[in-house]
Amino acid sequence: MSGLGVNVQLASPRWIVGRTISIYSAFTYGGIAAGSWFWGVIVQNYSLPSAIAWSALATLAVAALGFKLPISNRSASELEPSGGFCAPAVALDLKPTSGPILVTTEYAILEQDVDQFLEIMQKRRYAQSRIGARQWTLTRDVQQPSR
Repeated sequence: MSGLGVNVQLASPRWIVGRTISIYSAFTYGGIAAGSWFWGVIVQNYSLPSAIAWSALATLAVAALGFKLPISNRSASELEPSGGFCAPAVALDLKPTSGPILVTTEYAILEQDVDQFLEIMQKRRYAQSRIGARQWTLTRDVQQPSR
């Protein structure tokens, strides 16, 4: 169990590792609790030997199902971004655990669209904070108010 937890932690980008570990832990310990309850009900209503036999059959069925439904059957080409996405050229040797990273986006907004833009950006801020943007800010250039 601890080895799997370490793998989950190492496979996650550093900026989201806490959330990844919490989700992993919730599913793991929730599954253990649900399984304990389920097999306890089987033992209570039938018997311990029958519960062990049924759990052995269930384990074999799940293992067989793993051959029929593998975790990932996608080819490498299906995992590539679509729509002509070109990754930006970077001068750093970034790794999946690199971070935090600053991303800056500039918008040119007409004065009559500022209120609508700010409303959209408020929703965007909420969405970005949910996926790990720690210090998301929206600023206005005082020399060029449309930026």
